[in-house]
Amino acid sequence: MPGIWVNPHTEREDETHRVVEQLGLSAFTCAFAGSGLRFGLTDRQLVEKSWDLESVAAHYDLLLEQFGKLRLRSDDSVLFTHVKLVNAWQRVPFIDPGLPAALLPSRWRGREVAAKLESLREQWSGAAHARWGQLAGAAAVL
Repeated sequence: MPGIWVNPHTEREDETHRVVEQLGLSAFTCAFAGSGLRFGLTDRQLVEKSWDLESVAAHYDLLLEQFGKLRLRSDDSVLFTHVKLVNAWQRVPFIDPGLPAALLPSRWRGREVAAKLESLREQWSGAAHARWGQLAGAAAVL
């Protein structure tokens, strides 16, 4: 099935090459890097027309507000909050285009917030999985 993939992350060339090889797509792949010419839209203007980065930033702020200051006290609250965070985290790639820093606003906090949320996910993961194991074990006894 024909297709096209555009990736603004030229620094990921080696990783991309490995994926193309693993999928057996080398014989069907044409890869190149290029830049815009001196006329028409600039890269920044193209970004502004293509993505509403203010909405993306607001989404990150909402996630940080929802999860960032929680102090979870019970095993159940860790489990359920972890599930909610992972669910929200799985939606981020559909919201944030993951643009290189050079194309982002100068005060972009997305990566900082993402790192905080990932840290929370890691922090809660062990306890959440342990509680899930307890519940699954109890359910198996019934």
